[in-house]
Amino acid sequence: MNSVERVKQYNHVPQENPDIKQHPPKDWPQHGQIKLKNLTVSYNGRDIVLDNITATIKAREKIGIVGRTGAGKRYALCFSH
Repeated sequence: MNSVERVKQYNHVPQENPDIKQHPPKDWPQHGQIKLKNLTVSYNGRDIVLDNITATIKAREKIGIVGRTGAGKRYALCFSH
């Protein structure tokens, strides 16, 4: 039922002004990569949200972070700070 409730909420979210959106050039970035090797992340010093992750993200690749509500995705995305 959460998904139905969420769809109802999203029906009333004001649409963003398409004129103010900025997008990087289609060919950006052409070079470079992000390498993660044996990455483990916790958001409070105890509870691990990512455990022993090894991955390479190449230039122009798109990735997604998925997980249930409250799984710690927000903290996993902040590991580089």
